[in-house]
Amino acid sequence: MFEFGGDMNVFSKLAEEVNKAAVRAMNKGIMSAIADAKKECPVDTGRLRASITGAVSGGSTKEAKFKGEVVSSIKPPNSSINEITAVVGTDVVYGARVEYGYHGKDKLGRSINQRGRPFLMPAIKQANKSLGGFLKIEMDNIKLK
Repeated sequence: MFEFGGDMNVFSKLAEEVNKAAVRAMNKGIMSAIADAKKECPVDTGRLRASITGAVSGGSTKEAKFKGEVVSSIKPPNSSINEITAVVGTDVVYGARVEYGYHGKDKLGRSINQRGRPFLMPAIKQANKSLGGFLKIEMDNIKLK
């Protein structure tokens, strides 16, 4: 049988610090995805590029009201820690047409054959690959008082 003679609050403090570390890692992932997406975004007026933003929700953060592409989601198995989700996207209406392309008729009846110029999903995929490294850095920095 295992006996622990220390302060039992250390476990709740550790869980809180792990949660904070996960949120910090997700924020780093968001910043990486936003920077890469802005770098790759096709520019005419700059409106689309300027609209790229992100949010983290869950964990110890307030729920974010933001529509976009999910970067990643962390939910530790068998844990009371809330799921943490990072979202990156744009609220510009034509953003999806630029990202995915459009084939068909517009509302004026013109035939459109626009190829996609992905800028968001490649950035998100790269940030998702980097997330483990960001999380490791943040976990290594946990110090309990």
